[in-house]
Amino acid sequence: AVTADGLASGSATGLTQGFAVSSDGLIVTSAHAVRGATRLRVATADGKGYQATIAATDVADGIVVLRAAGASGLTPLHFAGQDPRIGDLAVAVFRPALGTLPTRSGVVAAVGLNASDGAVDLGDLVAVDATAAPQADGAPLVDGTGSVTGVVTMVPSATGVIAASGRDAAALVSGVQRGST
Repeated sequence: AVTADGLASGSATGLTQGFAVSSDGLIVTSAHAVRGATRLRVATADGKGYQATIAATDVADGIVVLRAAGASGLTPLHFAGQDPRIGDLAVAVFRPALGTLPTRSGVVAAVGLNASDGAVDLGDLVAVDATAAPQADGAPLVDGTGSVTGVVTMVPSATGVIAASGRDAAALVSGVQRGST
């Protein structure tokens, strides 16, 4: 069985969430979701699998961009043109292993938060007044139009859904597309 301790120590395998931001295999997830991993593989909803490497990481904001080798034809999500504001609708969309596509929805309760994911102090977080969903770590947080406003991350002390800034994730992806790491 996969345990939290096994995942944290890197001695077990586990599944996490992520989402495509380019048709050719750039995938965004939370840094917490891949911490300790020694091998990364991206699986898509249609059953395809790709070996993956870390293309870039923003440790302070808790975001990682993966590159899925040989991927093509992925349906990318797009980042919102503006930051979420308190009171905005926010929906975390994720798919547990062999499960249906659940969501956690609520309203943005706070922006610009600082918190710890248990190992790293993170900044520029978004808090959503919604039922916590630990299995959504790495999933997209979207607004009412389906645009990404954040990347769900694990903050053990949080009572709702916490996400890294979509603006920070978009900047990291843009850097990868320009060739920086």
